[in-house]
Amino acid sequence: MDDTGERIKPLPVTTDKQTTMQTFQNGQPTHFIRTGPLAHKPFSIPPDTWRLIFKQIHGSSRNTTTQEGNYKRLTRWHYTPSKLKSLFPTTSSHCWRCHDPEGHTTHIWWTCPVISNYWKRLHSLIQTTLYIYIPFTPISFLFLTCPQTTNKLKAVLLTHLLSAANQLIPTL
Repeated sequence: MDDTGERIKPLPVTTDKQTTMQTFQNGQPTHFIRTGPLAHKPFSIPPDTWRLIFKQIHGSSRNTTTQEGNYKRLTRWHYTPSKLKSLFPTTSSHCWRCHDPEGHTTHIWWTCPVISNYWKRLHSLIQTTLYIYIPFTPISFLFLTCPQTTNKLKAVLLTHLLSAANQLIPTL
């Protein structure tokens, strides 16, 4: 209420169109999530996997910074070279790690040779230390869709390990 007794209405949020769209409706991901830049041809996410992804990311950590990083990855919040090229035509769309001409989201987070080696080493580490088999797919590693294990401690360790590994990607 203001001084005159009238109710103060909140100001409308003026952000870009993609961030104002909802990402989850009636238990299903919206068109924005399913068909965005992360739906590149190297991998696509089946509709029945979306609920598992949202549940896993929501419960991945109590740390808000970790959860924020997971949500940013899910909604493609990060500026990749190809996204920067579309915003600023004079910038390069090449990957800053390997200088590949394709600097899209899938390349930056999964198919870049530097990152690919990182994921292979992590996959090997998980198998040798936790004795858990994880399919070597971007859905498993980027969106924490880990296999259900009987050992709760291993499942929690795996979730935290993958979250920490994902947070290191921008620094590599």
